Amino acid sequence: MGLFDFFKKKDKIETQLEKKFYPLSVAKVVRQTENAISVYFDIPKALQKTFEYKAGQYVTLRTKKDANQVLRSYSLSSCPTTDEFFRIAIKRKNGGILSGHLIDTLKADDVLEVFPPLGTFTPNLKAKTTAYFLYAGGSGITPMISIAKTLLSEKKNANITLIYANRSWETVIYLKELDDLAKKYTGRFEIKHIIDEPTGMRKSYKGIFQSKDYANLIGSNYTKIFAKGEHFICGPTPMMQAVETALKNVLKVENDKVHIEYFDMDKQAKQTTNLHIEQKNAAKKLDNQAVVAEIVLNGKTKTINIPAGETVLESCLDAGLDAPYMCEAGVCSTCRAMLSEGEVTMDATHALTENELKEGYILTCQAKAKSEKLVVNFDF
Repeated sequence: MGLFDFFKKKDKIETQLEKKFYPLSVAKVVRQTENAISVYFDIPKALQKTFEYKAGQYVTLRTKKDANQVLRSYSLSSCPTTDEFFRIAIKRKNGGILSGHLIDTLKADDVLEVFPPLGTFTPNLKAKTTAYFLYAGGSGITPMISIAKTLLSEKKNANITLIYANRSWETVIYLKELDDLAKKYTGRFEIKHIIDEPTGMRKSYKGIFQSKDYANLIGSNYTKIFAKGEHFICGPTPMMQAVETALKNVLKVENDKVHIEYFDMDKQAKQTTNLHIEQKNAAKKLDNQAVVAEIVLNGKTKTINIPAGETVLESCLDAGLDAPYMCEAGVCSTCRAMLSEGEVTMDATHALTENELKEGYILTCQAKAKSEKLVVNFDF
């Protein structure tokens, strides 16, 4: 996912300047489970183009809580091709600053500041792929139901398997809507529920699945198609890591067929990544000292200093540059830029693909200098 991933380079600077938060009225709030709601927004006619979206994308809410500005991203759970409504889901997070407040107080006609849809966790509708595997945990169902609806309506030969893990049947978000979808697309849409402690007569797998369990489920039931299929993963970090390990390490699914959406900023695994861009005049290594960086942003180049230990983004903001950012946790890629010269290290790079890392893209909110000079291009 990420800001400007889907914009063409020629109009990228113009788009950066135009994108902003908009006040949107809440059309209605629907209780999904005891700790989750759906929020339907009223999109004015004048903003309908601005809020066009693809299945799997997300919006960012901006609000104040206890005098502090809070940004939180939520995936769209509506379908751009079949639904007339614009919807997200919010699930209560233990210790969360915003989720509980919104669940307890949000009502129709309230106004929230919303940044237009972003993200690249989206299926390619023109691809020849016919088999899709969607792995969701808890509120990770939100982009998945959007993706499933879109694929089923737009690709008549698409067959989708949803593997959805929850603590109990009472915590399953969009259960009836998923059931209705399975009935409507019998033979093309299959749901396999995984419930920690199942009750009642509904059929499900029991327990908390580990990598071997996911590998066995997919490998034994979909032997002929899983390797050629596209795999989308969204949910709690341990669940996503278990699925990713099963697909890549056990079942040997190619990396470019596995797509992951990270939003759990607090629990994502720390993954230190070193990125070195070779130049004719190689940048010298540094040892706990300030760095000189050339920053290309909005068609202008400015030279700034980056103190030891600071990220590129922090130094850009300190220097008064209007660098793009959202989460500051390495999961949304809003702050993505091209490292044209120098070397950096990053603690979290989940929002970048392996190919993007090889091409020299960095997350400036995570990037800390490891060489005397950096050249960072936001206008890549």
